[in-house]
Amino acid sequence: MFIPPEICGKIADEIRDNSLESQRHKKKKEWDRENETLVALTLVSRTWMREAIRALWSEIFITERKTVELSDASASRILGLLRDPETHYATFLRRLVILHPDPSFGLSTVSAGLASTIQQIISISTQVQCLRIYCVNRTTLVLNHLSSLRFPRLRTLRLGVLQSNKEEQQHLATFLLAHPRLQETRIKKGFGLFDWSSLQKSNPLPELEWFEGRLSQLRLLSSSQHLQRVKCVNEVDTFQFISELSYWSNPFAKVTHLTISSAYIPFVADVVRALGKTFPSLQRLSGVQISPDFLTFMGSKLEDLSRCLPQLRQLYLTETKCGKSHSMSWGDAFLTADDESMKNAFSALRRLFPAIEFAQNYRRNRFAGASKTMKFFYSSTSYRAVLTEKRRSSPEPAVAVEDE
Repeated sequence: MFIPPEICGKIADEIRDNSLESQRHKKKKEWDRENETLVALTLVSRTWMREAIRALWSEIFITERKTVELSDASASRILGLLRDPETHYATFLRRLVILHPDPSFGLSTVSAGLASTIQQIISISTQVQCLRIYCVNRTTLVLNHLSSLRFPRLRTLRLGVLQSNKEEQQHLATFLLAHPRLQETRIKKGFGLFDWSSLQKSNPLPELEWFEGRLSQLRLLSSSQHLQRVKCVNEVDTFQFISELSYWSNPFAKVTHLTISSAYIPFVADVVRALGKTFPSLQRLSGVQISPDFLTFMGSKLEDLSRCLPQLRQLYLTETKCGKSHSMSWGDAFLTADDESMKNAFSALRRLFPAIEFAQNYRRNRFAGASKTMKFFYSSTSYRAVLTEKRRSSPEPAVAVEDE
């Protein structure tokens, strides 16, 4: 049966998952499974081979192998194929992923030879639209090389490259300034005293829609016309978090989703006020944590704060248990609230967030490996609570549902 080449191409493109979520988090195993199917298609016919090869080389993973020598050999083989003038594989490449994790976990490091090979691969990948690089050693070399390159089609940049000094952060800043059409940026692992606000006069990243990094790095923006989602990482404590939020005189009016990660930020009045001033249009907030003052806060006069986040519809809280009867907050233990107290507290959310539709508290036992998830669904007159417990010895969670 004859299948037109354009249909073969569309089928091959569907096999190679290139969704936004995939671009952010696709794993090597998923990529390998896609490759197996695409390689099989190359054996069907010449038409299938041509279309499958194009999809096959649209995305490349360069990952750590068991030894440094195997990593070097694998990357060198990829470089050779990309350079081959008869294959044109480099022109197909749209997503490049380089994953070399932290050697402190017993994993191999990036050798000088491998670093050179990676640099050459990056240099000839001029058509990439998505670039993901995770690497913690030889980072100055990687960032210095990146700062000299230009990718006219680049829209997504996800860097897990340690920037531990001003020189490395300046290399990153140079790269960002050279790519104003970026729509999504992740610049995790940045430390030091680099003044990101000094970039504002150059109007960097005017089309940015999704940002993941430290709040101090967000200072580089002089305009947030398109920014809709923010993920904060590596914020040290509540005081620093609120101080960073107070930096902006003009709020991020179009940000609707905010996630707080890798930090302990409690769900308290001061945090709600600060979020309302900086992100007044939030519809989804996740990552804030249950603190010792949670029940007291929820029993206070919440109506005074109801104007802070009037559009908030979804709230995701987290809690860490450190024993049978206690939870932990920034190293301090406090008595874990019982289910009835938590249900009463969450019922008060409608006084704090007039538009609330859903709330969740994920309580994880740090030592026992068990968890309890409490979900609350709100309507204009009532709410429904769903409690799910997962025990280490039981693969199937126990679920209880209550209406109030």
